[in-house]
Amino acid sequence: MIIVVIRVSKLKSRQHLKLSTYNVRSLLRTGRLYQLTSGCKALNLDIIAIQEHRWKTTTETTMLKTDGYHFVYSSANEMSQGGVGLLIKNNLAKHI
Repeated sequence: MIIVVIRVSKLKSRQHLKLSTYNVRSLLRTGRLYQLTSGCKALNLDIIAIQEHRWKTTTETTMLKTDGYHFVYSSANEMSQGGVGLLIKNNLAKHI
């Protein structure tokens, strides 16, 4: 996992955003998304780029509200390989 902190002057009080990227290798097992969001909350991450979630959807993109985050993602292929998304903290999700 890579974590980058960026100072953003457009946000109130010149907050810092904590960005990260993470290859989850699969979110297919029950409880994996909860584990992911719990870890992100513990590290106080704002936006996380997710790879290899392996979820298949029928739409181009899907948004899922989860504990403290919005997960915006695109589908894996027909063989449940790949899939990318962004996990965005709730207070920032209103800006997308």
